Amino acid sequence: MSGTDVRDVEDVAALHDIGKLGVPESILWKPGPLDPVEETVMRRHAEIGAAIVAHVEPIAHLAIAVRAEHERWDGNGYPDGIAGGEIPIASRIVLACDSYDAMVTDRAYRRAMNPLRAREELRRNSGSQFDPQVVDALLGVLQRRG
Repeated sequence: MSGTDVRDVEDVAALHDIGKLGVPESILWKPGPLDPVEETVMRRHAEIGAAIVAHVEPIAHLAIAVRAEHERWDGNGYPDGIAGGEIPIASRIVLACDSYDAMVTDRAYRRAMNPLRAREELRRNSGSQFDPQVVDALLGVLQRRG
């Protein structure tokens, strides 16, 4: 990737959840599973975030990647159900990294997963949720870092 592409990935990583500003705290901090209505509200954060980013000229070009950060390799993601190479590479990278981080971090509704188990989850979902090349690269980085 070019230096510009790497910076875009870093910026999308920093901005990917900015749309959660439009989600009520009662949903964001709910200690259990979301009901269907709450899930719908939560999923709107990708669209809200893209709209916010689109209005900030220096980063407006990142709006598409912010919107697509919850898209899945197999097309079963949201908000648009796009798949594979249709998903911006920055979105695919951030999804895998953010998912790994979520798995190995304690949440209000569950304890953190063991890092080895989280790596196995990445492998298991490679080709469905995650871009296989991104998973391979991420696992390589994680292995080098111990």
